[in-house]
Amino acid sequence: MTSRSKLGVPIYYMEARVAYKKGKVVHELPMWIVSRYTEPMDIINKDAKTMRRLNNTFYGNSYKGKRMIMVRSIESKLYLGRASQ
Repeated sequence: MTSRSKLGVPIYYMEARVAYKKGKVVHELPMWIVSRYTEPMDIINKDAKTMRRLNNTFYGNSYKGKRMIMVRSIESKLYLGRASQ
């Protein structure tokens, strides 16, 4: 039997409700996320690559104001496979 460390961590494709704030207005959109984390707070706190992609999608490089992104909920989750280690 193989150990879990040799198999790698599971990776999921998720549809999520993501909110971002521009000025005083909060916008909420459905977005796709590929991550090994399945909880919204885990994605915000631990998945820097996904948050960087969302940041670039919503704000771009030239936005000078405060950037605020919130993953509100996970709508659907699909298992893709395991990460190679």
